[in-house]
Amino acid sequence: MALKESVEDDIGPSADGAPKPRSAQLYAHTFHNKICQYLDAKQLNTVNISWCPSHCDIAGNERADELAKEATKLACTAPIGVTRANALKRAKARTLKSWTREWSRTPKSGGFAPANRIPPSLRFPTPTLKHVLKLKKSRELFGRIIQCRMNHGYTGQFQRRFNLRGETRCPCGEGEIETREHILCHCPWFTEARANLLKFSKYLFLPEILGTEPGIKALANFLNASSAFTRTGTKPLPTPTPLFDDEPVPDSEDDESNEDY
Repeated sequence: MALKESVEDDIGPSADGAPKPRSAQLYAHTFHNKICQYLDAKQLNTVNISWCPSHCDIAGNERADELAKEATKLACTAPIGVTRANALKRAKARTLKSWTREWSRTPKSGGFAPANRIPPSLRFPTPTLKHVLKLKKSRELFGRIIQCRMNHGYTGQFQRRFNLRGETRCPCGEGEIETREHILCHCPWFTEARANLLKFSKYLFLPEILGTEPGIKALANFLNASSAFTRTGTKPLPTPTPLFDDEPVPDSEDDESNEDY
């Protein structure tokens, strides 16, 4: 009984005991029925399923290989030509092929162009989504990542493009206009945090940083260690360590008043 339950677990029965739809479901269903009939025939009947290396002169394995080759020469006897799993697989393949072809033919332009390097994928979660799911508790950081990749954040270049009020030069004083490239690659205010980007991209190549999974992770570390692409655009000042000489001198009257207690 335990062996029968083990076989059903491997194949994956549904609520009514039938195998779940999946690749080669017709053959899995047949195998499931044969095993169950054999186990139900006699109480002492048992079945052992184990893996063995191929082409190692194991009699049972060699015989199974011969039968498999002979089966490929037989005419198709399945009641249906295509299984549900195979039909879904083909439909997904056609969708992905069409999507990828359209994506590759579309000119990469605009602020998102350097980041638009990850091809379409039907896998879930996608490489970028995996990292997004890890930032559920950090919505502010996630927002800055999206704004940076889209080139649609708090920069002087963005303000000039949409005729917004505010300074368009970087507060560091370098350059004529504050751009995404300046913040990521050149701004002296973020030299320390930029080490996170240099670990991944030696030459700070924006398509690598903005358009690859490891680059996005490095970008998240850079943004987490700085205030880049924030509304204030200023580098947070470190909290100074208090020194003994800076401690205030207690009032003598306070000392005298404490003597009564």
